[in-house]
Amino acid sequence: MPADLHLELILALPRPIMLQRILKQGTVLGVRRFHLIRSRRVEKSFFHSPVLEPGKMRALLLEGMEQAMVTRLPEVTLHHQFRPFVEEVLPTLTGRGLIAHPGVSDTLTTLPVGHDPGEPLLLAVGPEGGWSEYELERFVDAGFHPFSMGERILHVDTAVVALLAQLRLLYDLRSR
Repeated sequence: MPADLHLELILALPRPIMLQRILKQGTVLGVRRFHLIRSRRVEKSFFHSPVLEPGKMRALLLEGMEQAMVTRLPEVTLHHQFRPFVEEVLPTLTGRGLIAHPGVSDTLTTLPVGHDPGEPLLLAVGPEGGWSEYELERFVDAGFHPFSMGERILHVDTAVVALLAQLRLLYDLRSR
């Protein structure tokens, strides 16, 4: 991502092994803040994973920083309940909201993004299989634009890396 791109990742908490990959690779690809949230398809036990210990998360973020040669440590915030997140936290976040969801007709290239590298972005990625209809509706009500990555269902870690790379390319191409 361009150094000045402000991107926050809202992520339905994935399996611990995937979270490790996402924290590191998301940092490499420029995520400034991770919001790890509960959704209907997230197992409660994931919130008790040793990966969520501050020291472990910091080590993963530092690995990503070293690889990317950056000095800004991303923030990580845990949100144990979906509804308080969308009702209390989401309205305080600034930026264009994008939400990945299978079966939606729009794609990243059809959305009005990528023209202003300084525009803050909020990218929401759900669990494998996507968000519940209720969750998707709450994000759309908050102004998020739903889009699809195609017909294939991807593992969350693959989807996050692919989306971040696509956003980088989109901004690089559209800012010329």
